Amino acid sequence: MAANARIGVAKAALFPTISLTAGAGVQSGQLSQLFDSSSTIWNITPAISLPIFNSGQLNAKVEASEAQQRAALIQYVQTVQFAFKDVSDALVGYRSTRAVRVEKDSLTKAWADAKRLSQIRYKGASRATSRSSTPSASTSRRSSRSRRPSATSLSR
Repeated sequence: MAANARIGVAKAALFPTISLTAGAGVQSGQLSQLFDSSSTIWNITPAISLPIFNSGQLNAKVEASEAQQRAALIQYVQTVQFAFKDVSDALVGYRSTRAVRVEKDSLTKAWADAKRLSQIRYKGASRATSRSSTPSASTSRRSSRSRRPSATSLSR
């Protein structure tokens, strides 16, 4: 917006300017006649300015203002493009982070399942081992008989 206003100002300088200045006051040689109607003075000064000799300089200012506007527009477009790129990069980063998190969650669940199954197998194996290591009454009798030497084994 400011660049457009600068172009307008530069183009306006190409046209003639007209000004009108007016002034009023009082003047008197003696203090007693200061406010008499004969001591009142006024003036009007018209002025006109035509850009005859400096039109090349003014045209150059218009071109410079237009170039500044184009540069500002290019900078604005680049800023918008960089903003979109930053948002896109952030979204890609978010998606990849989310994918990693989902994968880690599934791995954590898989490891928890594996741990649970390992504990079940361990408890099952320890129960089977404890059953076989604590002999029942009939098993202990059989094993004690087999440990005693028999009469026939001693005679040999």
